[in-house]
Amino acid sequence: MTNHKTLKRDLYKKGFKFRFLGKSGIKELATLLEKNEVVHHCIYGYYAGGSAVLAATNNRLLLIDKRVMFSNMEDMRYQSIHKIRFYKGMLGATLVIKTKSNRVMFRSYSDAKLSELSKFIKQLTLVEKSNEDSSTDELQLIEFEPTSRGKLLPRRKIGKMVYNIVSATE
Repeated sequence: MTNHKTLKRDLYKKGFKFRFLGKSGIKELATLLEKNEVVHHCIYGYYAGGSAVLAATNNRLLLIDKRVMFSNMEDMRYQSIHKIRFYKGMLGATLVIKTKSNRVMFRSYSDAKLSELSKFIKQLTLVEKSNEDSSTDELQLIEFEPTSRGKLLPRRKIGKMVYNIVSATE
C-alpha cells in the first residue's frame, strides 16, 4: 500500500497526468498496490460499466472504476490473458483483452498511450507464458486500422437507374 500523493507524483513524472478525470481511481489504485508493485502504465477511459482507470503494473493489470458509493475492480494476472486486440479509430482507440473467464473492452481517446499499453501487456504476457512453458498457444496482438470502403457510386446514376426501371414497367 502506497500513499496516493507519491503515486500521483510518480505517474506525473512518467507522463500520466490526471487533473480531474480519474483522480478517485488513482486513490483507489494506491490502496490496491502490493508491496513491491510498480505502476508502468496508467490510462483513463471507458469500459462496459462506465469510466475507469486501467493500470499495468509489473505483476498484474488492474481496471478500477471508483464511484461515490461503491467501486468495481478487475484484477487480471498476465498468465491468464489469452488474446489482446488493439483497434485504432478516428477519435480514439479500443483495447480488447480476453482471459479465460471474461472479455474486457476498454476505450480511450488517447490512442498513442493505449497502443503503448497494449504493447507492454503483450510483452509481459509473453514473458509469463515463456516462464510457464505449459501453454502452446501463442499470444496475438492484432492491430486494426480503419480502411476506406472503396469508391461509391455517384447519386445520379443510382437515381437514373431507378427512374429507368420505373418508367420501363409503366
